[in-house]
Amino acid sequence: MIIHSVNAKVKGHSILDIGHAQIDSMQLQIADSSAIILSGGVLKKMGKL
Repeated sequence: MIIHSVNAKVKGHSILDIGHAQIDSMQLQIADSSAIILSGGVLKKMGKL
């Protein structure tokens, strides 16, 4: 799956699972008690892996 843009505000005890997607750009706001699942390709693109 290819996603061109993700704009997400994740609050509370929530999980956003976009781990099977290739994402071109992201704008994320994540609360301390929330989580986001990303693919290794996205993490490499962000320079985090």
